[in-house]
Amino acid sequence: MLRSSFLIPDVLRQLSDVAPPASNIASHTLLEPERTQAGSRVPKPKNRVFWINFGKKFHRDSRPILDTTPPSFPYPTFTYLKRLSGDFGKHTIRLLRVLPGKLDDSISCELQYVSLVDDTQYEAISYCWGEQVPTVEIACNGNPLRVTENLAAAIRTFRRKDSTILLWADAICINQEDVNEKNCQVPLMRRIYERASAVRVWLGQDTETKPCEKAFGLLETLKSACLNLGWSFNVTQLAADPTVLSVNNIPDIDDPSWRVIGQLIEKPWFGRAWIIQEIVVSREAYLHCGSTILRWMDFYTGFLVGMNSGLFLMRPDAFPNSLAYQQVIQLIMIYYCFNNRQVPAFDLPALLENHRLVGATDPKDKIYALLGLSEMVEDQKHDVVPDYDSPAADVYIAVAKVILERNSTLDLLSVSKVSLTPNVGPLPSWVPDWSTWNFANSLCFRNIHGKHHFTFDAARTSQVPKHLSIRDNTLELNGQVFDRISKAGRVMDPFLANRGPDLLQFKISTFAFHGLAVLNDWAEIAGFRGRRTYPTGEDIADVYARTLYLNDFSNGYTMEGTRDFWNTFFYRASETAMTVMEGTVIQKFLIWTESKGFLLGRMSLSTNSNNKKRSGGSIKDLLSRIIQRKLILTNKGYIGIVPRLAEEGDFIVSVKGGRVPLILRPKDDQWELLGDCYVHGIMHGEAFEESKCNVIRII
Repeated sequence: MLRSSFLIPDVLRQLSDVAPPASNIASHTLLEPERTQAGSRVPKPKNRVFWINFGKKFHRDSRPILDTTPPSFPYPTFTYLKRLSGDFGKHTIRLLRVLPGKLDDSISCELQYVSLVDDTQYEAISYCWGEQVPTVEIACNGNPLRVTENLAAAIRTFRRKDSTILLWADAICINQEDVNEKNCQVPLMRRIYERASAVRVWLGQDTETKPCEKAFGLLETLKSACLNLGWSFNVTQLAADPTVLSVNNIPDIDDPSWRVIGQLIEKPWFGRAWIIQEIVVSREAYLHCGSTILRWMDFYTGFLVGMNSGLFLMRPDAFPNSLAYQQVIQLIMIYYCFNNRQVPAFDLPALLENHRLVGATDPKDKIYALLGLSEMVEDQKHDVVPDYDSPAADVYIAVAKVILERNSTLDLLSVSKVSLTPNVGPLPSWVPDWSTWNFANSLCFRNIHGKHHFTFDAARTSQVPKHLSIRDNTLELNGQVFDRISKAGRVMDPFLANRGPDLLQFKISTFAFHGLAVLNDWAEIAGFRGRRTYPTGEDIADVYARTLYLNDFSNGYTMEGTRDFWNTFFYRASETAMTVMEGTVIQKFLIWTESKGFLLGRMSLSTNSNNKKRSGGSIKDLLSRIIQRKLILTNKGYIGIVPRLAEEGDFIVSVKGGRVPLILRPKDDQWELLGDCYVHGIMHGEAFEESKCNVIRII
């Protein structure tokens, strides 16, 4: 599964490696195609993306931050003439024929039924339902129909002055009060957005200062700069030639205008679960904010340029909302993967974990919104069908069973959790609660090319044994109990360190001191200063460094260099921070740490300095691996990195078919799963003995 942490330097490096060449970007500079009268033939976009295997079939504050999918609202005065269910509903959809009108005119429209196999041309609306109550009355088939203010504004914006237009909008074209119809129509939504001649994204109205309009212009400028300078353009060119910015109309690094992009991506639309599919499969998509329009490809390219060039890195204050920034990165990444034949598309488990941060009013939609995309992957057709009558907990259990029984790995058991009390109701501990968001990484995450980043093989086999079984929601595995936790350190938690009015906005200074305090605590538990001998015979200083990095130094720096740098960093930082607490000293300390790459949620800054590359990259990799985890010491003297929920007395268990050990808590003669872990010295089967394996029942 792909990592879903907001600390994702690896993903950003991968995106910089696979970004489309400038020639491809240039081919997407066509003006918005002219829209003809609804129902007539519209030429397909010249640059239509071809799909892979097309045709084959939140612990403390876990509520969704950004709102998303539609709740059900009654429309007592409107009756649909035909019901879209059964065989009829499997290939038929409703379209909204919007009659001409000026922007402020009342809305009049008609519903018509069309088959998805026909060549009827229409445009699909992608928007955010929000928590609005449908209060705006429109005329539909001559009868009153209430819609939300946001949807009404979108229809007014997209309708034409002199001719009709065919639109598809889920709140109107699907009877939200008919559960059977929803169950029948929701599986068609991928095809609906695939077939639309254009997808019209409604972000809402702009504010008085026009931040979205300014952000659109700035993103277009970044795209143009990429055409002129090439995809490899980065901030190191600015040091060599300070005129690069002005020549390409890019604002100065210190210009406050960079903040408008951060304001743009905080629009609720970017955090909605359903928009992932709607954008990924679109032929052509346009972002609308008030009267301003930006092609999706221009947004996509401009944002990538800002990340990969290092410009966004230089202005972290422009993106104070780490969740919004992460959601956009994941949207861009999934769009790239599904639109590049050289990159394998994500399967269902990867989609679920990669987009765990998105919100949904109905927690079942965290699953349903991604089913269509997963079925685009060869051999990934699942027996999971939308059922809005079923409780969310039942849906999550059914999906987990399908994944474990059909996939060749136990990676699902590595999905991090934030609470032992699921939001959706009682769940077996081996079933992820997708309704919560979590920044912790699974140790089984995959990179953008579908390969596991870490090569762990704790049980000497990564294939799920044939005797895996699930009986009455109890998962039965075979495994070896290796050791027990004797001491557990503090949790590395930037949000706890920055608890305030906005949980997602924090200062690097607060986090820096929090991180140092946690690492100091961990060093004491590990015996770092005592220089004891580790059970494997290694020096504890080396083991401590290897454990913090999960013994993986594959990103251009060595273990020796990282250890030396870390020792220097740790002692200098501790000495500076813990002695003279004067404002000027602290300021200098923070400037120094930032110069070493201590910036959260941002891409790696490419430089020609090996020292900077090693220190900056190593710190960001460290944070991405230990975020929302803790260090532990075991009875046998081993140290490891474990989930935040782990406590003294919990057990370390290696199960057949698992890449990594699991942390289990005894419950009578059964076990409760807390998550995966790294324990130095056993990650490649060194301590695994099949003769010591017993049945492990996880409830």
